[in-house]
Parts: sequence; structure tokens; C-alpha cells
Amino acid sequence: MVRARLMRGSHASVQFVYFAKNRVARKRWHARSTPDAFARVQRRVASLREVSHPNVVGYYTCSLREGLLDVYMQPWGHSVAARVARGLHGPTYVHAFVRDVLAGVSALHAGGMTHGDVKPANILFAHDTYKLCDCEDPASITANYMSAERGRVWLKRTHDHGSDVHAVGMSAMEVLSGETLYAELLDLVQVFFRVCSRVPPALWADTAAFDARAVASIECLIRAPPTPPRGIEDMLSQIAVFYS
Repeated sequence: MVRARLMRGSHASVQFVYFAKNRVARKRWHARSTPDAFARVQRRVASLREVSHPNVVGYYTCSLREGLLDVYMQPWGHSVAARVARGLHGPTYVHAFVRDVLAGVSALHAGGMTHGDVKPANILFAHDTYKLCDCEDPASITANYMSAERGRVWLKRTHDHGSDVHAVGMSAMEVLSGETLYAELLDLVQVFFRVCSRVPPALWADTAAFDARAVASIECLIRAPPTPPRGIEDMLSQIAVFYS
């Protein structure tokens, strides 16, 4: 195995490595994992291997070495969060973003899974395609993108399909505006309670400055009920109308 470039986050690091002459991404958690946690991720990775969808990164296997959990997956471009930080945001990006990410979410749902932490940092872009990543840890959560319903049952660690759809809309809001949601708040606890009270981020108080089609598509997602009565394919069809 030959190691390559390293990207380090607060909870895990991603190393691009060559394994059996194939380039793969290896995600390693910084904290030590228990055998139970490893077994849970192992089952999840096995389910993800069955998804095989163009808008979800491919998962290969996972291992536990010296207490550290490694997950091996398909390497794919750079995160949408990094693209937005470089100024690659605005209405021209929103339609393709929503289309691809909703399709990936739909594939997870069809496989009996929810993502639970859809956000720009967990979406990768390359070759004109967006792919969901970090699908192997459904216990994680980021307050800025979660629905009020998800926040109210946060301690129960439960997810539903509607929470994922809402998070796609909130992520698209960031892709449109180029701003971090709830950036006006310094305390994450404030963000949590603002979300649970259904108070939108300040940047969404006046949407007149944004492209009307992009706003309409985002509103379609963030105002969806906790469990959308319509399928995601129907939502995609409705959103496509905004861009026709």
C-alpha cells in the first residue's frame, strides 16, 4: 500500500492510498473504536456496497487496526464546502446540486438507510457529478442543516427520510448564497435552539436578492413535511419545473 495526500478533519482523516494498484480513499477515525462500533460500521458498509449508485461514493470495506477504525471508499474530487469557499456558488450550481444529491439520498432510502448528516462538507464534486459521502456514520449530526423535527429527537439518534430531504435544501441554500448557515450566531447551542424553533438563518430573511428559480426549488425541500408523502422522484420532477 502506497500512501498519498492527506486531508485532516476534527474527527477523522482521509488518506488517498494505492491498494493493489487501485487508488482508494481511506477514512480513519481519530478516536479509538470499540468492537461494537466497528461491527455497526461493518454492517453499514456492507449495506452501502449494495447501493452502487452514481451519486453515492462507492464503499469497499472497513477494518479495525490497533483500535482505530478505517473505511475504504471510492476517491472523488473535493467537497462542496471547499468549492463554496473558493467562490464556486450561485444559482447556476443549484439545480445540478439538488438533482444529484436528491438522487443519491433516494438511493440510500431505497436501500433501507438514511444519511443523517447531509451537508456541503459531506458531498463531493468531480466530473460534473455530485456524490454523497460520509454515509457510514448515521449517528452524526450537524445542527445547521437539520430539520426542527430531527433536532427535537436528537438524543434518540433517530433519522427519517424527511430530515435528509430538508438537509439537502439547507445545503443548497449554502450553495446558492455562498454563506455558512446561521453564521450570525457564535454559539452552536444557539443554532440548535434556533433550528428547533423553526427560525431560518438570517441570510434567508430576504430572498429577493437571490435567483427566484433557485429559491423556489430550495423552499420546496426545506418546507417538506417530516416524512414526505410524495416520493423523491416526484420532488425531483417538481423541482425540474422551476428550471424549465
